[in-house]
Amino acid sequence: MAERTPATSGWKTHPLYMRVAVAGLLLYALVTLFFAVLSMIDGEASTIGVFIIFIVLSVIFAGLMWRFGKWALVAAALWGLVNLGLWGWLVILALSYPHSFFDFVLPLLLTVGALLAAVGATVAFVQQRRGTTRTSATRAEQRTFGAFAVFLLVLVIVSGILHITGLTTVSTEAESGATVVEMKNSYLAPDRLEIPVGETARLVVKNNDFFVHTFELDELGVKHTVLPFSELLIELRPTNTGEFTFRSKARMTGDMEGTLVVTQ
Repeated sequence: MAERTPATSGWKTHPLYMRVAVAGLLLYALVTLFFAVLSMIDGEASTIGVFIIFIVLSVIFAGLMWRFGKWALVAAALWGLVNLGLWGWLVILALSYPHSFFDFVLPLLLTVGALLAAVGATVAFVQQRRGTTRTSATRAEQRTFGAFAVFLLVLVIVSGILHITGLTTVSTEAESGATVVEMKNSYLAPDRLEIPVGETARLVVKNNDFFVHTFELDELGVKHTVLPFSELLIELRPTNTGEFTFRSKARMTGDMEGTLVVTQ
């Protein structure tokens, strides 16, 4: 049985892959904390409790690995797998929005943190069972870890650049006389619009959220993606009277709906 490493030992005296798992859990907790801060800024206090639970549990599992070793590695690996299942699918969706920093980077880093925790804890446990635990990385591992870190950094930087350069605004002149539609979190305001049939209506759609929103009106063939804190001018010219549903879809905050009334 492997001896328990004293809690007062330095970082480099602990097994290599245990350190990888601890780093993954701390990364996961840090990104989750960032999510919580964004939710507080947006006024979505109802989600804070869930974020705190995930943060606290991640830090606890990291501490247990650090203090007790083998049995805690199993628990940490399972926790990493659970969170990988919860967030991993978001990476696939995030690939659609590399130009939206928070939509792309936060799910990416959450998944990386969970993956490092699951893989690191599993490898550390197997090495302990086989008696092959070591504290230093081989040259190949150093190159792999380094390349992975550089790759992640490049993705984060590129996403940030695409986000900044992709922001759009509507001039004061163009906004004059237009109806402003604001999207943020789970609200869409106004959620009821009236337009005379056959006339052109101008909408300035504003995304006041940290995440991408869409603005869609199927009957009029309208479908636009609005980046965080961006504005878009949309012109509508309905040819039929009636009530139609317009929508705003947001991966992180849910979908919203409003009603467009086309009058005679």
